[in-house]
Amino acid sequence: MTNTLNDLGFDIEIIIGEDFSPKQRAKNDPLRAKIIDLGVDDKDNGNITEEERKEVIESLKKTEAMRSDNFSRGVNIHENLQYIDISSLEYAPQNWYPCPLSQKDELVKLIASIQSVGLIEPIIIAGFKDYDKYHIICGRARVLAYKDLFKATKSEKYLKIPAFVLDGDRCDEYFLRALMIDSMLTQIKRIDKKYLCRAIYTRHQILLEENKFRADRMNVARELCEEFGMSKSSIYNYITLGNLAIEIQALIWDNKLSNQAGLLLSNVNH
Repeated sequence: MTNTLNDLGFDIEIIIGEDFSPKQRAKNDPLRAKIIDLGVDDKDNGNITEEERKEVIESLKKTEAMRSDNFSRGVNIHENLQYIDISSLEYAPQNWYPCPLSQKDELVKLIASIQSVGLIEPIIIAGFKDYDKYHIICGRARVLAYKDLFKATKSEKYLKIPAFVLDGDRCDEYFLRALMIDSMLTQIKRIDKKYLCRAIYTRHQILLEENKFRADRMNVARELCEEFGMSKSSIYNYITLGNLAIEIQALIWDNKLSNQAGLLLSNVNH
């Protein structure tokens, strides 16, 4: 088995795919030393061959075409229901999730519910052609509950969990992350307010991208208001946090500065 850096004791956040978080942090912010971006190093761009450049361009074209198809035609997430072994499930990249896992008391309630009436709503996962694991898109807490139940009861019925399986090779990252936010919004009353800033900003970026591929362009502000159950002024306030100095945005993103404090700072005339 190959050890990851985190397995070896390093506290490192791995960023995969599009990263919406602020790219610059204050000099004394300890998170500066923790981030690894798996993108191409700018220093290496001068050494890229013509063949590699063509491969990158072709890959970008495929991504753009897939994103267009996902957002213009949609994806039927309910067409492939399977019972999946819980050992074959793993988290998607952590920077994709808009909020952390449920608190312990919420997980206890979920476990009790599953024991009593079973799993009411299947999870959503993505499978990939050349990879033997599935990424959990929606349902991390339900998977954790199944694992805890199997550990406690040894009952084989908790070894497999009902799941809607998406073809990860045909679903764009933006579409999968939109599903994650949609799932979070069904639990909006239980979501810690400090994660709303991250969720609203991420959803805003995804909607702007989605609008590029829609024949009937949506009103992004109105869409955000309806999804988050907020007034236009409240949504605007959250979006204006993006006008703050990048280091301040990082403090809000990492929950070291409250949203309210950030909103007050955004009103300061620099």
